[in-house]
Amino acid sequence: LPFDVVRDWQAVTVPPHVAAGEYRLVLALTSAQAAEPGQWFELGKIRVAGRPRRFDRPETMGHALGANFANRIEALGYDLDTSRLRAERRIVLTVYWRALAPMAESFKTFIHVVGADGQIWGQQDTLPLQGKAPTTGWLPGEVLADRFEITLRPESPAGVYHIRLGWYDETTGQRLPLLNAQGQTIGDFAALDEPLTLE
Repeated sequence: LPFDVVRDWQAVTVPPHVAAGEYRLVLALTSAQAAEPGQWFELGKIRVAGRPRRFDRPETMGHALGANFANRIEALGYDLDTSRLRAERRIVLTVYWRALAPMAESFKTFIHVVGADGQIWGQQDTLPLQGKAPTTGWLPGEVLADRFEITLRPESPAGVYHIRLGWYDETTGQRLPLLNAQGQTIGDFAALDEPLTLE
């Protein structure tokens, strides 16, 4: 009706290839029949912050992995520091991800420390680089070093543990499938080949 006030929320995604800098945010109203939008109105300015990007394979990566998640993300490999496991029940894991394709969805990664009974005794779910590099901003071929500090629960029993990692859509909770070399689904997480021993 005339003079009604309507609040309308619009999500604007900045493509990952856009260079860092200041940009104008503009709006135009149009109708389904109009060939061109009407008058443009400037709403303000936004600043796009860039971040360093790398596209080379890390030379210092301790363990190769090569886990393919839905032909979107590859876990190239990882570094694992267990020096604080005995004293603090804490590990430091760095995973090297590579973007295999552009991604319109924002995916979260999960790291689970699992006991022999299959129970999760330590975990971390987060957006890449602690939220600083969502997958919607990745460029194909880009490599990211993602660091995780995970503390096992105080009541964790002595024994052998394994680390599992994977990805899921933060909106639906649906995990990305893990694919083999033939493109077949073989699960929804990758298991690291280095076990942890808690004494």
